[in-house]
Amino acid sequence: MKKIAIVGAGPGGLAAGLLLASKGHSVTIYEKDNVIGGRSKRLKVGDYMFSQGPSFIVYLSAFRKLFEKAGLDFDALVPMKRLDPIYELNTPNHPWQLSGDFETLVKQVEDKFGEGDAYRAFMERETIIFEAMQEVMYRPFNKTTDLLQGNMAEFGKYVGLSSIRKKIKKRFKAPLLKDSMQFQSKYLGMTPDETPGFFTILSYLEHVEGIYHIEGGVPALLDVMAEEFKKMGGEIKTAHPVDKVITEGKKATGLIVKGKPIKADIVVVNADVPTMVETLIPSENQKKYTPKKMAKKGYSVSAYMLYLGLKEKLDWPVHTLLLSSDYEGYTKDLKKNKILSDDMSMYLYHPSIVDDSFAPKGHSSLMVLVPVPNTASGINWDLEEDAYKAKIYKRLQERLGFDVSQIEVEKPFTPVDWEKTGIYRGATFALKHTLLQLLHFRPHNAYQDVDDLYLVGGSTHPGSGLPIIFQSAIISAELIEKKHL
Repeated sequence: MKKIAIVGAGPGGLAAGLLLASKGHSVTIYEKDNVIGGRSKRLKVGDYMFSQGPSFIVYLSAFRKLFEKAGLDFDALVPMKRLDPIYELNTPNHPWQLSGDFETLVKQVEDKFGEGDAYRAFMERETIIFEAMQEVMYRPFNKTTDLLQGNMAEFGKYVGLSSIRKKIKKRFKAPLLKDSMQFQSKYLGMTPDETPGFFTILSYLEHVEGIYHIEGGVPALLDVMAEEFKKMGGEIKTAHPVDKVITEGKKATGLIVKGKPIKADIVVVNADVPTMVETLIPSENQKKYTPKKMAKKGYSVSAYMLYLGLKEKLDWPVHTLLLSSDYEGYTKDLKKNKILSDDMSMYLYHPSIVDDSFAPKGHSSLMVLVPVPNTASGINWDLEEDAYKAKIYKRLQERLGFDVSQIEVEKPFTPVDWEKTGIYRGATFALKHTLLQLLHFRPHNAYQDVDDLYLVGGSTHPGSGLPIIFQSAIISAELIEKKHL
């Protein structure tokens, strides 16, 4: 049995803790906040509850696999429902609620666009691509030769150099249909022009495998994970910020927590890698990764958030994607990471339509997320926020009939606020998922500069997004088991 210290009780830290505790290790998680969850924590404003970050539940097999590896039954522990519709895709003249049943969705595509056969054929091919990626997503890439192992040749058939936009443009004609399979690049904090084409598997996961709502949202899932972790003997210490990783030579030997040294055989860090390098890693251990080198890497956009408690019960679906009138132009502006577009797109999360736990009876909890440039843009949010928020409300009123007078509580969150939580540059989706920042080129699960230091979270392989972060925890936990058993 090893003594393991984990930095951060976000999804990655909790997942790693769950896996390692299930193997009999002595595991303690140190969390700087007063509550668990990291950027996925439960946010309470007055009588309203919000999931501060992720809300989409897709790729359910990754959730089940995490629990299975910890000896748990996901379906028995986590109440959930499959959504129908999966979301509304709202454009100025053509709102479309996409069916949660694939065969019905194919019929919608045929009836609306006359492209049902092409759509079905596309999703059948995406099934093959998804299967080819599975083995890649569950194993480490800690040395160059790992790129030659397993089914990388099969995976390589589908990588290519094409972007999502180019790939979709070749296969479909209708603008709204194309948008339904390329806006998902926003989940990576990128635009369709810069996102590698194989990430169209994101639309496959939504359209074919479905979108789910967990009762109580993502924070409720993390509560279950924390509770099961504690049952296994694990300990979570909130309000315990970590100051430094202790090293002896090139080996991690513990943490300094609230000014006090704590010994550990193994350290796992669930934090943005650039923030970790700047604040937690001793300067003598900064070799492959230094603050200067990390600053040169590509980072995702940020998100401007509004958490709203409404005095009325909206009849909106759980998820709405409100797209710009010129979506391609908007994404090109966003890619520049310099300006706040007036023709913004936004994502709306309205769990109250299916879950009464988020708001008082007859009221609604609504989260508004608008992709915006990260803090490297130099945008002064103290000067810009009020005017930008007014533009968002105007867009919601024009497109969805939103009544601002119904707002009872309002909590905004800017890229600067995200940065203050420890997210480098406020880039809420971490390092970009470009070809030169994936697999072996992404910070490794077994950290290169320090032995017995492991990474979980969106900045390491395989990438960001809740189920993908769980996969990083599985990889790191298995690396620890392989080395230390």
